[in-house]
Amino acid sequence: MSTQYDNGYASLLFASTVTANSLVTMSTTDNTGVVCATAGLAIGTLQNDVVSGDVGLVKLNRPSTFARLATLCTAADPLFVDATGQVSNAGTVRLGIARTTQPTSTVVEVFLV
Repeated sequence: MSTQYDNGYASLLFASTVTANSLVTMSTTDNTGVVCATAGLAIGTLQNDVVSGDVGLVKLNRPSTFARLATLCTAADPLFVDATGQVSNAGTVRLGIARTTQPTSTVVEVFLV
């Protein structure tokens, strides 16, 4: 199982060059950190300059949490609160984004946004 980031920081692999102090999120294609280009999905701020293949330290906007999935999710999918107390990839109230790809009825780490 993944680590819950209660200390406010996460180390993420980056697949491109990103400058320190950029707002970042997770890539849906390869589960790496990327510059955030979509409003509302920034998980935090990169603390150091990185090039492709580097691990960067990200100061998270909020700590991560774990939640049970009502539906299959892919890494970096937006996740929403479900009527059953679980999370799904569709809904009205956004909780955060998935840290990893996970099947239905399993637990996923969520970076809160």
